[in-house]
Parts: sequence; structure tokens; C-alpha cells
Amino acid sequence: MESLSTIERNFLGLQLTEVNLRELLSLQQIPCSIYGWSGDHFEVVIYYGDQADNRVMLGLIKKHGRLFVLREDLPAITKELQNNLLHISRSVSQGDPEKKIKRHLNLLTVNMHHLYRADLDDHTLRIQFQSARNLAQFLLDKPKLLKPIFHHYRQQMGHHYLYSQPILSSLALMGVLRESRQFTDKEIENLFITSFFKDVGMSLISGHSLQDNHYQQNIFSDHPANSHDILKDRVPLAGTFLSIIKNHHPFAPAILHDVNDPNHQESRDDQQQFIVGSETALISAVDIICAMISERPYRNQLTLLDALEELKKVMQGRFPAEFRLLVSYFQKILK
Repeated sequence: MESLSTIERNFLGLQLTEVNLRELLSLQQIPCSIYGWSGDHFEVVIYYGDQADNRVMLGLIKKHGRLFVLREDLPAITKELQNNLLHISRSVSQGDPEKKIKRHLNLLTVNMHHLYRADLDDHTLRIQFQSARNLAQFLLDKPKLLKPIFHHYRQQMGHHYLYSQPILSSLALMGVLRESRQFTDKEIENLFITSFFKDVGMSLISGHSLQDNHYQQNIFSDHPANSHDILKDRVPLAGTFLSIIKNHHPFAPAILHDVNDPNHQESRDDQQQFIVGSETALISAVDIICAMISERPYRNQLTLLDALEELKKVMQGRFPAEFRLLVSYFQKILK
């Protein structure tokens, strides 16, 4: 019997995969058994159907280090999380709005991970699009929440920056667009969505750092076009906004030291032919500022002053009014 038990344990280990802590902490109901490693074997530490308790979950992480589920159960976790996202996005106006928005953003970030992992899954994309639009409409109705929500989300630790960066920059963009007083609420909503999904082409990056290898840097250079191709004909976004997504990096090569690779010169030349308007300039600039003032595994964050100085080199001559708007807004929100 002992020999059989050892075989069973080894076989179980082959069937298990580590589950993301953020996903576990976002559950309300446990949709499958969760396992921990106890010295020489795996054991069930949370059972299917249990109520999720974050204190219990964190205690188990401290005890076991990592938690696991059967690979076949991963879709059940994704489904539960997406159901939670849909529910909260439809009921965000009920109860404490700031608390609801924080949970909404957490679930959106988790689902962004799912979208990057399966960017051709229409169901995941549809849920993300619908939930992001609901968020935009709610924040436009409650603009006083923008600043505290931006600060809360910026200070959150744990989410990978590939998934959180487009959300952070979209929150900042909404504030900038409202500050300008040049856009209708509907235009702001559509530009928020544009910013929110502009980086979905980064789903092709396999790893945790843009500096991992040359291939990932090339994908980074091409991701605006990849994002456009992934979204085209799949989301209810007008061609104007899809064009902004395709060309949303007019300043990034100069600031972020884009790869100087002749194989990618054609795509950069194509981008130069796109007439960059105020909307595209603001989406790109806000994204760059939010990236530069945020910590990364491969570099420290910059101060706002240093970030604005870098942006000034490539923006002030072509977009002086937009640059002044950015300086004014970010100085207010970050003081």
C-alpha cells in the first residue's frame, strides 16, 4: 500500500499547477480543491465549496509557500472570477462606491491576465470590454473618485505591470481629458477604452521583463499593431480609435530607447505617416509618464519632474498645449 501511495502522490504532483495568489484572494467561493505541499506530499488545504477567507488564504501561503490546483480546475477558477467581475461591474453603484471600485479594478486586472493568456478568447475579451466600459461610465458620473482611486491603484503591489500599466494610465488619462474641458463624456469614455486595450498586443510577450531577450523587445516595438489586429472586428470600437491604438507610440521610441533593428524600420516608418492628433499624443504621453513614475523589476521609478523633463524633449515642440496640460494635471494629482 505504501508503494501505491507513493505512486499516487507523484502522479498528483504531475497534475497540479501553481495558482496565482491574486486570483485566490479575489475569489468569494472556492470552485475547486486547493493543495499545499506538506514536507513530502501534497494535501488538500481548502476544499471545493468553501467560503473564501483571505486571512485563511494568507496563513496557508505563509505555511506552505505556494498553493496549487489541478490543471483541469483552472477554467473553474477563471469562470468564478469572471462571474465576480460581471456582478461587481453591474452593481458598482450599490453600497460603498470607492470600496466597490477598488474591488472592480482588482478583478479587471486579474481578468487582464486571463485576456493576455488567451487573447483570442471572445468571451474573456467581451467581459473585459463590458466591465471596462461600465467602469468608465461610473467614474465619469463620480469624478471625485478619480484621484483617490488612482493613488490607491498606483500603490497596489502584486499585480504584474504588464496587466496593471494600461489600467493605471487609463485612470490618469480620464483625469487629463476632463481637465482639458475639450472632450464630451462619450469621447472620454471611448478614449478611456482605447487606452485600456491599447497594450493587449503585449500578450505575445512570454516572461516577466521586457529586458529578458531581444525577441521580447521586438514584440514590445510591434505591440501597437498587434493590439490593433487582435481587437479589430471583435470589439465595438470605431476605426478612429483602433487607428489610435495602432499608432499610440509616437514618442516611446525616443524616450524608452526602442530597439534599433532594421527588421522593424518599416513599421516605424508607417507610424510616422500617421498624423498624430491631440488624442493620440495624450494617450501616449500619459502612458509614458505613468510608466516612468512606476517601479519596474529592471529599474527604479523616476520622479515626476524627471519624467516630465524626458517627455518635454520630444513633445513640447509639436504639442505645447498638451504638454502644459499634462504638467498641470500631474502636478495636481501627485502633490
